[in-house]
Amino acid sequence: MSGPVRIFTFWTPIDGWNKDILANALSEYGEGLGSHMSSSESWAQYDIGERRASRYSEWYPNGYELVWLGKLPKEGDNVGFDLAWKRNNETEGVGIDYEAKVPSPAASEAPDHG
Repeated sequence: MSGPVRIFTFWTPIDGWNKDILANALSEYGEGLGSHMSSSESWAQYDIGERRASRYSEWYPNGYELVWLGKLPKEGDNVGFDLAWKRNNETEGVGIDYEAKVPSPAASEAPDHG
């Protein structure tokens, strides 16, 4: 595939969590890139997209394109997403090595929960 990597972002309802929803990110390669519980669709789009821009830039230094899908699309609604979903299921979501890609905060930067 050439060009920037497409990152599909979408939300799913969360049973039992009032009106909160779960925002998700999935690369076109089928890599699950993260999720975030949000209070609304507009917050979900920000939380899983713009808020994580630096992380996506680290993972895809040659560029990426955020594709906001809204609520989890039905099969056939977006061919690119369908292929990414299939790849994710075939690989059980394996792809991004989170430990290698996301540096741990230094001890001095770690939050103090004490």
